[in-house]
Amino acid sequence: MRILAVDDDPVVRDLLKISLSRAGYFDAVFAESGAAALAMMAATERPFDCFLLDVSMPKMDGIELCRRIRALPRYAETPVIMITRLDKSKYITKAFDAGATDYIVKPFEQAEIGIRVDLARRRMTSQAAPAAPAGTAPAKDLPAALSDAFTLRKVPGAVSYEDMEKTLLGLPSFSRFRICVLKIVNIEELHAECPLPVFRQNVQTVAQILAELLWDEDMQMTYMGGGAIAFVLRGPSAVDCQALAVTLNDWLADAMSPDGIEPVVAVASDGPARYIPKLDRIACLTFARELADDLASEIILNAGMRARHVLPRVASN
Repeated sequence: MRILAVDDDPVVRDLLKISLSRAGYFDAVFAESGAAALAMMAATERPFDCFLLDVSMPKMDGIELCRRIRALPRYAETPVIMITRLDKSKYITKAFDAGATDYIVKPFEQAEIGIRVDLARRRMTSQAAPAAPAGTAPAKDLPAALSDAFTLRKVPGAVSYEDMEKTLLGLPSFSRFRICVLKIVNIEELHAECPLPVFRQNVQTVAQILAELLWDEDMQMTYMGGGAIAFVLRGPSAVDCQALAVTLNDWLADAMSPDGIEPVVAVASDGPARYIPKLDRIACLTFARELADDLASEIILNAGMRARHVLPRVASN
C-alpha cells in the first residue's frame, strides 16, 4: 500500500513515518505542503493508495488539497484521512464535504495511525472485490451466510460496521460511552427456516424496536452479522441490559403475527459508561459481542429455548 502523507510540521512528519513503519507500512512518502504533494502526484507513475493530510497548512490547507485530489479521476475513490487539531464539527464537516473518508485528531497515539490506515486498506479491498460473472444472480438474491453483516435501513442511528469502527476511534479521549451488543438468540433457526428477505426483515424489526426503546439516548448501532447488533451509548447511560432485553422480547411478541419464527434477544455490555482509551475500543466491542454470544448460549442451554413461530407483520423488501 503506497501512502502520501502531507504535513508542514517536520516533527509530525517524523511521527507519521515512525507510526506507519511500526504498523508495517513502509512504502510511504512525505510532503511539506499541498503544492509539493500535487507535484509528487503529477510526477509519479505509481498511484498512491492512501493519503494522510494535515488540515491546517499555510497557503493550501488540507481541505483544499483534498478537493484537488478528488478532482483527479485516478483518485476519485482513494482513501483520504485528515489529521487535525481542530476537533470541531464544522471542520470535520468541511473535510467530509471535500471528499475525506476519515479523520484523526492531534495529538494522536502512534498505533492509531496504523489502525486508521488498516481500515482504509480494508475499504479498498472490499471495493476492489471482483464482480459476479455474467449471468450470476445479484448478491442480494443469493442465500446470505449467517455471519454476513449488512447495513440496517431506515433505523435511527444505524451505520455500517466500518463506520461504527470509525465512530469509536473518532470519539475524543475525554468521551464517556458504553458499548453494548444485542444478540438474537435463535438466529440460526431464523436463518435456516426463513427466506432471505424475511430473515433480514426480522433483524430490521429487532433494530427498529431497539431504536424506539432507546430514542432518548445518544446512540449509534450496527449489525455485525451472526445475529449481533452492536450499539454505542454516549454519555452517562444507565440502561439496564437485562431489563432492556425483557422489554424488547415483550415488544417483539406484540409486533409479530402468529405464523412464523419470532426473534428472541439477549443484551450484554462491556461495562458501565466510562472513558475508554482509543486503542482498546475495538477490543471492547469484540469483548461485548463475546459476552452476548455467551449469554445467548447460556439461555439456550439452561432454558432449552425454542422460538415461537411468528414472522414480522411488516412486508419484506
